[in-house]
Amino acid sequence: MRKSKASILGMILMIQFILLFTASCVKVDPDSIIPQNVNLQAVKDGKYKATYQHFPVKVKVEVIVKGNTIKNIKILKHREGQGEKAEKIIDQVLQKQSVEIDVITGATLSSKCILKAVELALQDAKD
Repeated sequence: MRKSKASILGMILMIQFILLFTASCVKVDPDSIIPQNVNLQAVKDGKYKATYQHFPVKVKVEVIVKGNTIKNIKILKHREGQGEKAEKIIDQVLQKQSVEIDVITGATLSSKCILKAVELALQDAKD
């Protein structure tokens, strides 16, 4: 009985090690994420949500549009590596009414994921 418990525990530890090793070898390429503007003239007034994920970052946003203007953006969920400071990018989006803006230094991946989630919310608003 003890031998089988030890075997099971050993297998679990080995699987965890393999998963951690594999996750650390995944190449994250922020350059592959290219946020693109959405024609705000085609976006109806409303509240729109979208999620964007690019390992290890996952972002869910809510975008409020009124009078063809982005009035507010809320980050509903942000699972980030070390990119919490990327959340400041929302102020730039609101000011410039665009997702084609410079990212936050040191939080490139999270910045791009936030911008892409905003883009997707606005795209959904057009459909």
